[in-house]
Amino acid sequence: MSFDALVLGAGIQGVCVALMLRQSGKRVALIDMASDVMTRASLTYEGKVHMGFIWGMDRTFATAQRMMQDALHFASHIDDLTGRAIDWPALTSTRNLYLVHRESLMSPDQVEGHFEKVQACYDTLKAHPGAHYLGRRPKQLFASVKRPDYLNPTEIQAAFQTEEASVDQVRLRDILRASLMEDPGITRMLNHRVERIALEDRASIVTLSDAQGNRQQIGAPLVINCLWENRRKFDVSVGITDIPDYTTRFKYGIVLEANDYIKSLDSITIIQGPFGNFVVDPAREGAYASWYPACIKGSTTSDAIPLEWDQACGQDAPPCIAAAIGRDNLDAFRKILPDLPDVAILRAKAGLIPAEGTSDIDTKDSRFHTRAEDTFLSKGCYTSVNTGKYTSAPRNAIRLRDHLVAQGQL
Repeated sequence: MSFDALVLGAGIQGVCVALMLRQSGKRVALIDMASDVMTRASLTYEGKVHMGFIWGMDRTFATAQRMMQDALHFASHIDDLTGRAIDWPALTSTRNLYLVHRESLMSPDQVEGHFEKVQACYDTLKAHPGAHYLGRRPKQLFASVKRPDYLNPTEIQAAFQTEEASVDQVRLRDILRASLMEDPGITRMLNHRVERIALEDRASIVTLSDAQGNRQQIGAPLVINCLWENRRKFDVSVGITDIPDYTTRFKYGIVLEANDYIKSLDSITIIQGPFGNFVVDPAREGAYASWYPACIKGSTTSDAIPLEWDQACGQDAPPCIAAAIGRDNLDAFRKILPDLPDVAILRAKAGLIPAEGTSDIDTKDSRFHTRAEDTFLSKGCYTSVNTGKYTSAPRNAIRLRDHLVAQGQL
């Protein structure tokens, strides 16, 4: 079978790109080493659709502005790509309560000043056709509120209620996967790992290996690299040179049993520094939790991802590892939530976080505090897509369409 385009990586970015290319009339092969779509970084169980609140350390405001643009088109673009009118409020968690830690890199006044800029950005962008936030158009995005009684006042300086929320990644994956399966013009080549990419004059040749180690080559006039892991390695291999230094972090998130106490909480995000967040949705069996120091288990500046990280990202952690990570998270969160009881750890899921820079988020000038880097890198018939954040994937697909049209490739 011949294809017009190969999409490498079947996370949310690759799926959105494949659907976009089909709308442009292309025959597409969607390639991934996993046995299903959206199983790794696209299924962390956090699913936050960022409005820019957390990106206050980027003093240029470029990251927050990008996130707001992406967030206001996240739902409408997925509706358009899938041809569905999705009930977004039914997929949405409780709204985020942002907390300023006593060791935060920003003072409460600085945080509020940043939030006011986020509000002004929203006021400008919300009038754009199709712009809405997960089916809603709230007038006010945040408010300074009294610190809830369930918080430890010696650890938390201030609280801000926001309109920001997370989406149910499992249900959203099911919707996107159904759209892929209904389209005969998209061939899903799962359980295939990308080994090599060779650029030719009018096509790219991609070498793949299956789970048994059998190799094959497949070519197309257009190759879109949407890989989350190893994207940079292939960018370098095809001769793209203007790639900034970056670090890949190996991090776990956990899903706790959502007992009555946890369901009584807001979704919370603690800023700015190496803290953590909860995602709470009373309709779900579990709540996502991640205390950054307890969940980070390694980092590398190498293009080669350690094999044990790669293997861990493809499945839930073994019960013994999940229990240990869960215990460390609960112990850390009890400094913030003194009444947090022991709860069952439903699962722990590993993921990789690539980002520019080498210093961590506990330093003010770390580039980990930004996500405003170039989205597309191209050479010939090859284009690499830097998703940035989950929030950005749908709009990136639409921007990619415009990028390819401008290059005469679509």
